[in-house]
Amino acid sequence: MNKTNRLKRVTDSVLKHAYSNTTIYLTMIGALFNEDYPTALACLKAVILRTVFGAAISRIKRQKDFDEKPKT
Repeated sequence: MNKTNRLKRVTDSVLKHAYSNTTIYLTMIGALFNEDYPTALACLKAVILRTVFGAAISRIKRQKDFDEKPKT
């Protein structure tokens, strides 16, 4: 059961990431086709920062939820 929940959580996370960063990915691909490397690099940096900050916020929320559960 735990592996199923983990797989579902990872799948949801990946799909959410792809959906929320679609515009950035499309801009980056377009910039690469046009050989506009500074724009492509800026898009890559934006995706990395969004991913890192998103993971940190998610971890903080998960820890907060864990801390708020009553201990039995």
